[in-house]
Amino acid sequence: GQYALDQLVTISATPPEATIIYTTDGTEPSLINGTVYSGAINVNSNTVIKTYAHYAGWNDSPVVSASYVINGAAGTPVISPAAGYYNSTQTVSISAYPATATIRYTLDGSVPTLANGFTYFAPFTIDEHTIVKAYAYQSNWLDSEVGSAEYFFVVSNPVLSIPSGIYADAQNLTMSISTAGASIRYTTDGSEPSPVNGTIYVDPIVISTS
Repeated sequence: GQYALDQLVTISATPPEATIIYTTDGTEPSLINGTVYSGAINVNSNTVIKTYAHYAGWNDSPVVSASYVINGAAGTPVISPAAGYYNSTQTVSISAYPATATIRYTLDGSVPTLANGFTYFAPFTIDEHTIVKAYAYQSNWLDSEVGSAEYFFVVSNPVLSIPSGIYADAQNLTMSISTAGASIRYTTDGSEPSPVNGTIYVDPIVISTS
C-alpha cells in the first residue's frame, strides 16, 4: 500500500524455525539470492519485498511479495494574505509543497475535490466576504489537508483634513476614504450619519460656526 511515513515490515512463516529469505530489489529470493530475515525491515522508500521460507525436510513455501509506496503527504496549501478584515480589494495567492502539486480551491466555503472547485493557476482578486479552501494533490503522494482562510471586507474610516479644535477663522474641511468606490455621508448636527440620514460628501465643507 501507500504510506506517508517509513514502515517497519516484519515477516513470519510456519514453522517458526524456518529460514526466511527476502529481497528488496524485485528479484526472486533463493538460497543463493537475497537476505536471511533476522528482524524488522525499515522501508523508507518505494520498495517491493519478495520473500519465501525454507525448512530442511519440508517443501519450500511459495514466494510472496508486498509493494510499498512511501512518501509524505503534500503540504497543506498556504493561502495569502492571512484571513482577516480588509478595506480594499485583496489579491489571493495559494502555494503548496511540492511546487509541482496541483491545487484545487473553492470560494464558497465548500470542501474542494477533483469534482468541486477550481484548479489554481495564478493569483486572483476578491472584494467581498469570501471563504477560500484549498488542498493539494500529486501522483504517488497522499493528498494534503484542506487549508482555509476567511476574508471580511469593511469600509475604511473617513479621514477628515483638519482635527477637532478651536479656530479663529472659517475652515475648509475635506474628507477622504481609502476604500475604492465607497461614498461618505456626513451630518453637522451631531446626529449619526447613516444611509438614510445626512448629506453625501461631494465638495469641501466650509466650517464657519461651531
